[in-house]
Amino acid sequence: MVRPSRTPFEQAVAGRIIQISRILVLLAGAVFSLSVQAQSLPSDGSVEKVEWQGEALVEVGPFGLDVYIARFFDSRNGLKLIELEYLRDVMRKFSLMGWERGLAPFDTPAYEEAINWIKDKTPDIKEGDRFRVRVDGTSTTLLLNGMTIGESNDPQVAEIILSPWVGDPPVRLEVKQKLLGDKT
Repeated sequence: MVRPSRTPFEQAVAGRIIQISRILVLLAGAVFSLSVQAQSLPSDGSVEKVEWQGEALVEVGPFGLDVYIARFFDSRNGLKLIELEYLRDVMRKFSLMGWERGLAPFDTPAYEEAINWIKDKTPDIKEGDRFRVRVDGTSTTLLLNGMTIGESNDPQVAEIILSPWVGDPPVRLEVKQKLLGDKT
């Protein structure tokens, strides 16, 4: 028996079903990837694991532009890590403005060297980049898309670098609360 040809409407519906199926497969893969990452985000190749505590969408400017998703992790041994997944390009000069605001409570001669180190290591960011700040005791490591871009053993760098997000005071209390899983 010869199958009748599909009408243009049937062809359009079939095409949409295929597109939707592909999108669902991609979304399922992304959700799986995020759940695996959140459960066992590696700490620079060591076997120590950090646990996801919370995440927050960070919006900037008068129009509330979505800039990045911040995720906070820590371990039982005190290792802390913040990951910023960028949703848009951010020029270095704008990141430096963010550091100025976030590190303002430490704007004293005692912290000048630490603040300068942080600013010197701040890169330009592209949409999709993942910038990680890893603090383990007095050691700080900065990673961009998994590549180390800075390491410091200055205890003052380790003390202040996470403060814009989870310090006292943070830049935004609601972001801190979300990152800490509302445990504040």
